[in-house]
Amino acid sequence: MAEAGFFPGIIFLLTLWFPAAYRGRVVGYFMAAIPLSTVIGGPVSGALLSMDGMGGPPAGNGSI
Repeated sequence: MAEAGFFPGIIFLLTLWFPAAYRGRVVGYFMAAIPLSTVIGGPVSGALLSMDGMGGPPAGNGSI
């Protein structure tokens, strides 16, 4: 729920910061970064989830 206004807020800020001549290109870069972050973030999060017990006790043994 907290990120519901993130996308419209970023688009609004981009319209304030960039002149009209560059606005379409900048908004396009932002919208292209959305799937790119998924491509990069998916494998990174999978690698982090597979690190169970590395550098400490395994998860689920009662320790915090």
